[in-house]
Amino acid sequence: MSEAYLQLKADIELWLNSSQGPNGILLWLREKPRFSFPSADSRSAYLAIQHMITSSMEQARRDAPFGPYIHGGHSWFGTLGTASLEVYQGDLRTNTWRKYPLLDGGSVLIRDEKPVCLDTGFLMEVLSAAAQDTAVARFNDYVNH
Repeated sequence: MSEAYLQLKADIELWLNSSQGPNGILLWLREKPRFSFPSADSRSAYLAIQHMITSSMEQARRDAPFGPYIHGGHSWFGTLGTASLEVYQGDLRTNTWRKYPLLDGGSVLIRDEKPVCLDTGFLMEVLSAAAQDTAVARFNDYVNH
């Protein structure tokens, strides 16, 4: 478990205990293969194509919503292999949570049993948007640092 994930869970617990809301939701994604940045010596080549990243990732999303998201010959987001919706419900006395699988091995697992009223099409849109946004953020982080 990453430190960021543990911090998010702690933030949700704080949210639930401070009466800010009755529920908290985390969308958990795992891509394959594990992401790695290209070598630092290729940064200038990617700077030259930075202006095309948004349109390139939009096209990748239309072609394959769950990845891969490739730009300039590098995969900025692999293939979405697993996705789960974690729903946290609590009050001042207790916090409970349950994980609902949405996607596994690239296969959609959304069932009618969902803890919150969310349309399947909406959830698929959220998953593909998360993959695209991650790819764009990684690319921009790489070329700007």
